[in-house]
Amino acid sequence: MSRRLLQQPGCPPYENDEEPKNDWIAAHNAFAIYSLCLLIVSTGHRKSNTPFFFVFDLHQEHRLAFIADKCIVGSEARFVPLVDSSFKQIEAYREHLQMLAARLKGTNHAVVRHISSLFRREDHHHKDRSISAPSPQEFGLFFQILPDGSIETIRTGKLDAVFQAAEFKSRIRYPLDKKLPSLVGQFRKCIADYLWDATQNGHIVAALLGHANDQHPFGPASAWTISDWSGEIRPLIQTYLTDRKWEVQESPLGKFKLANRLPKFSAAGLQTTNHAYEGRIKERQSATTRAKRAIKTILSDEFLEENDYHITDDLLDIIRYQIDQLLIDDKPARKAVRTQLDIALNVLKQ
Repeated sequence: MSRRLLQQPGCPPYENDEEPKNDWIAAHNAFAIYSLCLLIVSTGHRKSNTPFFFVFDLHQEHRLAFIADKCIVGSEARFVPLVDSSFKQIEAYREHLQMLAARLKGTNHAVVRHISSLFRREDHHHKDRSISAPSPQEFGLFFQILPDGSIETIRTGKLDAVFQAAEFKSRIRYPLDKKLPSLVGQFRKCIADYLWDATQNGHIVAALLGHANDQHPFGPASAWTISDWSGEIRPLIQTYLTDRKWEVQESPLGKFKLANRLPKFSAAGLQTTNHAYEGRIKERQSATTRAKRAIKTILSDEFLEENDYHITDDLLDIIRYQIDQLLIDDKPARKAVRTQLDIALNVLKQ
């Protein structure tokens, strides 16, 4: 990977080989952003104020991540696979936090205390579930240190702010005078497109993105075994990361000279292709197709001939009832019926 790096706002330039505290903080902020971004890219995480907030959201033993990235009850809560690059980057970030705490000991109590609490929480989670839980966690696993020494959880909006930098735009050949769409959303779309093209398996892509509706891991219709389907797509996700130059980075705090900027990496293109996986769009298209099929079943040639192609209001009520009965267990298709039935009736009038 190229060592040409992307300057972070507020990071001072280096004038000598010393390692002042401000350089440690700037290096931490850049490294935390990169580590979180690699996880976002590899898991299809939605925009969020608290991405991977808790240490125990990342199940390293089983190489799974727990995601709850939507403020409604349903398929937003799910387990997704962690690939080798993701796992190794998490390990590097954990080691980095320990080095950061050692270097800031005695100078920034807030950061040291937060890092210590993160590891205490992990020990509590793995050891004794019967003892009382620690106090509520104020900041996330991925955090930045502000100029006054305070801590702030890194939101996905911060990642978008980094991506708006001119140098990043030039890498993906995006006009410098235009604002990029949310790159977090685009990364989610790109990995979905890639997996759809590679597997043609909509169920797997839906499970990764949280589009699985009642079949999500905690849903009433779930029959998923996470270890089975995650094993199928792990090699594909790893290839996806490798092809796009998402490489595991070691902590800059362990090097003689600090790097307080983001490593250079490649982003997938922003264009849509004919092979793209668009979960909601495909769901609506499928529901519309099922609605059309039900309408055609009821409005058969025989039915129309029997009624001389004349649909009265009373007959229309009967038609709607019969269609509803055909789609009694298909709520999305029933929602599409009204529009599609109006279209069919207009065609009959012509």
